[in-house]
Amino acid sequence: MLLLRDYYKNGIIQFQGYMKPENEDTYIGDAYWYDENGFDNGMKQSINKSSLNELIYYNKDGTIWQKIEYNKEGEKSKITTYLNGKELFREVSQILIDTKEYLVRKFRTLIMIDRKWMKRYQLILPFLLSRE
Repeated sequence: MLLLRDYYKNGIIQFQGYMKPENEDTYIGDAYWYDENGFDNGMKQSINKSSLNELIYYNKDGTIWQKIEYNKEGEKSKITTYLNGKELFREVSQILIDTKEYLVRKFRTLIMIDRKWMKRYQLILPFLLSRE
């Protein structure tokens, strides 16, 4: 597995992502594309079926931008983002799942309280309405 980083002629990063050396079209984990000014231009998420359970992505100056940890199924389990060498943000999958379930329960409670409000949002939230 290798981390490929490609740059525009002006020195701005164009792409970074992990891939299999024998097939550059097979991405491992996340792959990022950037425009000529260095701003996000696209992203592709892939399951990480490699033996590495942590993939590290870098800023242009070589400092760590992001670390992504994967579980044994190859799914993301933790994402840590850095700014100026310090941890800026950490996202842990189980916390996100628990938070989403909590918010869905709270949202269902609001729907039960205000049936008029529910009718206004039927098109947006059919998955919640079908579970009443």
